[in-house]
Amino acid sequence: MTGQRLGLKEKLLLAALDCSKGETATRFTGEELLVTAWKHDPYAWGLRGFETEHPDLEKLRKEIDSRGKSTGSQSLVNNGFLAKEEGRIYSLTAKGLAAAARLRRTDDGTDRTVQAKVGRELHAKIKAILDNQVFSAWMKDHEHPRHFRDAGYFWGIAPGTPAKTVRQRVTAVDDVLTAAADFLGDRGLKEVADARGRILFDETDLERCREFQRTMKQRFAKELTLLDPEGSSLRNR
Repeated sequence: MTGQRLGLKEKLLLAALDCSKGETATRFTGEELLVTAWKHDPYAWGLRGFETEHPDLEKLRKEIDSRGKSTGSQSLVNNGFLAKEEGRIYSLTAKGLAAAARLRRTDDGTDRTVQAKVGRELHAKIKAILDNQVFSAWMKDHEHPRHFRDAGYFWGIAPGTPAKTVRQRVTAVDDVLTAAADFLGDRGLKEVADARGRILFDETDLERCREFQRTMKQRFAKELTLLDPEGSSLRNR
């Protein structure tokens, strides 16, 4: 992999893909991510003047979760590609995994193992929506849910939930649906199937999920705005 045409964030996503081995449940430290990225491209991630000898942690911080006005809004964490836990522990989100797999596919040719993992990860996320009782009630009667507590149950939020958490959990659904649609579109597919030909999800499933998400965000816009005054949770990424 040459990686010459990739920017720092794209290179970092590919390093995260290696650290995670294509699994969103796999955690890795910031240090592991930095060393992996540095081994791929020491001149991009090395300490100035000592590029081949030492990685530069500050470069990682700037790209991964900086809060600065110029870079913070564009960081991989803030844009939903990486999830961050306490102690600077990270994992790829479904959105990040799909984006990294697209880069790997473009840069190295089709990596069938990674693509299969992306399909399974996205299937698990889509299935969680399709199996949710709030979604099932909406499918039977589009007047449901009538109360915000039910929508909140679906998103995992409630009155008193911090704005940042509200933002993350609502937009995480948008991110999964966008990633799944892109996954199908990139391959010219109408459905994703496993090795035995069993359909995991298709375009119809996605459209139903997207309509449900749009409906809930519109129906409970007032409540979401109260919880997230910046309104970020009402905007699709």
